[in-house]
Amino acid sequence: AHAVDEAAQLVAGHGWHVVVSGGKLYILPECLDKAAAVAHLASHLQTQRIVAAGDSPLDLTLLLEADAAIMPADAVLMTRPLSHDLVSRAGTRIQRTQRLGLEAVEDILNWILAQARDGRRFS
Repeated sequence: AHAVDEAAQLVAGHGWHVVVSGGKLYILPECLDKAAAVAHLASHLQTQRIVAAGDSPLDLTLLLEADAAIMPADAVLMTRPLSHDLVSRAGTRIQRTQRLGLEAVEDILNWILAQARDGRRFS
């Protein structure tokens, strides 16, 4: 953890950020952000509502910026204290599946289908 913090400090202020996901360390440009990409796409498609699903620290900004979001109960991003805190503060806007692992996929698909059946337009 100390090396990750040191790497983050080293690249901070130079247009880069550090993300640990799936046992890998990524050093990415700050402009590389899933939430920004989806917001751009939603603007282009003139979509009013964004619904998202994700499980890794790379998905965190997307989940936080979406109008509604879901993640597996055993999402990898919940293993990082900062991510856990941010998701907790988002409250009920970010739903969690009841089941774990591959079974969570069915929960996520059912949730997305329910969003569509509600007549809500989503991306």
